[in-house]
Amino acid sequence: MYLIEYINSLSGTQIAAGSSFLFLGFFTIYLNIRKIRKVKASQSWPVTSGVILHSYLSKSDGMNVHSGSNLNTATYTSFDTTDLRYYYIIRGRKYEGTKVTYTNHSPKDLVAKFHKGDTVKVYYDPKNYKNSVLIAGCPDGLCDTYFTALIISIPFFLVAAGVLIFG
Repeated sequence: MYLIEYINSLSGTQIAAGSSFLFLGFFTIYLNIRKIRKVKASQSWPVTSGVILHSYLSKSDGMNVHSGSNLNTATYTSFDTTDLRYYYIIRGRKYEGTKVTYTNHSPKDLVAKFHKGDTVKVYYDPKNYKNSVLIAGCPDGLCDTYFTALIISIPFFLVAAGVLIFG
């Protein structure tokens, strides 16, 4: 009863601001926890062999540059995504993957590392063979960014609580 009276006493701005920060905080924490779980889980996934089907950088304007000898002559300033596809076989069934890693890497570095026709290690989810990555876990300390983002999102909750409780 007191809670309903208190909520009714809040202004629309307080409710909107508090709810927005609460949502942003929850959403950020949820995404970071989900990403951290996937990264950690991939470290213990089984490994199989796979083959790179294609590997190139996609420009924001839709143009593509293929990996290989052109890699050293291209300009990389406007590239923003890696278009990489690989296949692997588990229990006689062929699967295709596009996820290279759950952490952030430079698209240029990924295309330089993985070339069409290369045989690679594929880490796959034993519960769902369609989930796979080529780089498991947190190489190069990249998990620190997810933990930092998780910690940074906590103030959203504190601000939301302050707005809703103290007006």
